[in-house]
Amino acid sequence: MDGVVDRDIRLPKVAELVANEIRRRIINGDVQAGDPLPNEAELTALFGVSRPTLREALRLLEADGLIEVKRGVRGGPRVRVPDIAVTARHAAMLLQMRGTTLEDLIGARLIIEPAAVRALAGRASKRDVKALREAHQAELDVGDDYDANAHHATLFHALLVELVGNQTLTLLNELLIGIQDMENRTVVHRLDDADARS
Repeated sequence: MDGVVDRDIRLPKVAELVANEIRRRIINGDVQAGDPLPNEAELTALFGVSRPTLREALRLLEADGLIEVKRGVRGGPRVRVPDIAVTARHAAMLLQMRGTTLEDLIGARLIIEPAAVRALAGRASKRDVKALREAHQAELDVGDDYDANAHHATLFHALLVELVGNQTLTLLNELLIGIQDMENRTVVHRLDDADARS
């Protein structure tokens, strides 16, 4: 046809369409975390697909972290809340492939956190301030224990952004913190290995 670019058009597989529909129902809240999905026979009848197609759809949802499939008599697919750590691992791999440094990750947080502080400065409640002071004190109380210090510092920085109340900002910050924690552990392991060799 004139004016239409000749490209290969990939149509989604039936399993992807089934997974998309179940995903939509989970995201819309039609099914809650912890709820079981209907059994295999009901799902194949509902979507008019074969067992292998349904199982492929369930594998796609399991890879997304939206369901957990348990085997056995009381098993079956159950809805779950995706874990930010899974997303952080994937994002960390992509950033590592791009040569992203720990300094770059910290730089991203240095852009987000001052904005969070400005947002909180005008509207933080006494309870917010108390929670931040307690989180900061917990970080100070661990002294020179690097792992405990890093853990409490992470909690403080997460709380700082979370108190702003913006879900998107909170999720982005959790993602950055998760990636930075993985990078920190890699650095610590390298230092430990270097110490062991000396």
